[in-house]
Amino acid sequence: FPALVFLVGLVVFKDPSTPRRWLGLAGVAIGAGLVAYAAFGREAGADWTGYLYFHACAWMWVVYTVVVRISGLSSAHALGVTHVLAALIYGPIWLVFGESGLASLPLGELAFQVGYHGLLNGLVCMFLYNFAVQRLGAAEAAVFAALVPCFAAISAWPILGEPIGPLEATALIAVAAGVYLISAPRRRAAG
Repeated sequence: FPALVFLVGLVVFKDPSTPRRWLGLAGVAIGAGLVAYAAFGREAGADWTGYLYFHACAWMWVVYTVVVRISGLSSAHALGVTHVLAALIYGPIWLVFGESGLASLPLGELAFQVGYHGLLNGLVCMFLYNFAVQRLGAAEAAVFAALVPCFAAISAWPILGEPIGPLEATALIAVAAGVYLISAPRRRAAG
């Protein structure tokens, strides 16, 4: 996803292309490649279908990011438009065909799910992402999404007991370095 946003920015928006940004993109791509290699190395005959879905999802995020950048809408307005449209389109479908089981949850559990998934992830995170796209630029904001698997892996080690092997550690370092190279402030020449 961050690599696709970076490339779309180069082609569509004529974003600046510096060696540092290309090096950062290479770090993110190498890290993602190492993780994919590790995953397929463990699973003989792994099914590529899920990875194709992830790629399709990445393109959807690219489109969303680009639309937020070029729309001229405020962060809150973009959030409102996307969430209201989604509710109008998917709400009736979910009400007719959905079997979420939410009605059978205890009130405390339901409140947690609504608060965490609905308010925190659905509204707060999306508002902050829109804000970042508008303030930093599409590629700079999108590159931070590459850190999500890094934080998941680091969290999974103590919480779930899933150790980080040498290949995964190298991938984490490559991705973190790539994110830094793309997003760190550019130094101005002295004088």
